[in-house]
Amino acid sequence: MEDLEILNEINKGALIGMESLENIGDKLENSELKGVLENQYREYKSISNQIKDKFDEKDKLEKIPMAMKLMNKTGIKFNTMVDKSSSQIAEILIQGNDMGIIKGRKLLNDSGNISEDTKNIVNHFISFQENNIENLKKYL
Repeated sequence: MEDLEILNEINKGALIGMESLENIGDKLENSELKGVLENQYREYKSISNQIKDKFDEKDKLEKIPMAMKLMNKTGIKFNTMVDKSSSQIAEILIQGNDMGIIKGRKLLNDSGNISEDTKNIVNHFISFQENNIENLKKYL
């Protein structure tokens, strides 16, 4: 895989993270958790902006497919229909962060000769996801 392919995948991960936080935001009753999620949202946006800066032609940067957006929204709605507790929301987000970590690790493992800059962005994305999980555990 080339640098831009990898960065494109990480960007999609950041965008789906932002989308998830937007979809879950109106279900939150815990203001402390809401603050944690607002910080996460800002960091996802920062990662996405950092990646966008690497693309000469912004239109080559892929968007989240509509089907994935719909599945995300429907999944969150379904999983919070009966239980909107902080614990339930933390669990949903931890699962999403786990998927991001797995995706990031696979990208690094499958990459050939990519730049140090790209490796740093992917590693930052992974460590950010790991930190998110740690921060969310106290809400379980």
